[in-house]
Amino acid sequence: MYRAKTNLISLILRALLFALLAGIILGYLFGYRYILVNGRSSEPYIHYQSLILTSPTKLQNLKVGDFITYTSSKQAIFAKQSNVTHQIIAIKYDGSYFSIGEKFTALFDGVEKTMIYGYDLDEQGNVKLNVKSEKPGNVKTTVSYSIDFSKNELLKSTMVTIYDNNDEIQSESTEVEKSDASTITIQQNGNITDDANNVIGIANTNLSKTCNIITMQRQNAKASFDLSKEYKNFDQVVGKVVGQSVILGKTIFLIMGNPLILVGFLGCFVLLFVLKEQFSADNLRIYK
Repeated sequence: MYRAKTNLISLILRALLFALLAGIILGYLFGYRYILVNGRSSEPYIHYQSLILTSPTKLQNLKVGDFITYTSSKQAIFAKQSNVTHQIIAIKYDGSYFSIGEKFTALFDGVEKTMIYGYDLDEQGNVKLNVKSEKPGNVKTTVSYSIDFSKNELLKSTMVTIYDNNDEIQSESTEVEKSDASTITIQQNGNITDDANNVIGIANTNLSKTCNIITMQRQNAKASFDLSKEYKNFDQVVGKVVGQSVILGKTIFLIMGNPLILVGFLGCFVLLFVLKEQFSADNLRIYK
């Protein structure tokens, strides 16, 4: 009787192990991926050293706010391509791409912000344009421009810094001029000019010409506006994040980071396999 129960338990355990392995293999064949997160850029939503599961998806099934994993660009000739997981803040579904100088709406933690492709946002969430500094003698003048689309204002900030003969700061003062943002013109090359045709913003023309997904990091958020963004094409997307496990991820990292633990686990499995007959009910003299 006991031996029959033992065989039944053994059969169930083997069936579960087989089902698990079959599920992992079939999932991989159908595009599902288990990926270890080795960074903190998606905190606090996706945790450092988590094990995440991504599912294959279509562009039309993605939405702003989703976390996706995509392949990063190689930084060196012999560098390996790695996976990056960030949150979508803007997306195009119609098959077109973001173009330099194009206005678009991005969503930051439920707050919509008008942006221009090729420009960043400052800590106030305004589109950041040119910054020019001059320092004749002991006076430094820094002029910066930004656009607050929520108020339709062009902001010109002039900071005057006075130094002494030892180049130590003596005083600073800042003056902000506001004007109607509708007077600005976005040129075809992405440059922005004011009503006097002065160039007050120069776009980053090195951005991808085939970008239809814009993501951002979440780490160290300051109102979520000063974070670096990634400009991606859907072809680079590995999948949409559909699940995560911190416990499994940290366990795997612990084993990978400690060779002795890994060797110990493998040794136990090998030992159990080799000595499996020695642990049978008959050999252990266990009877009901």
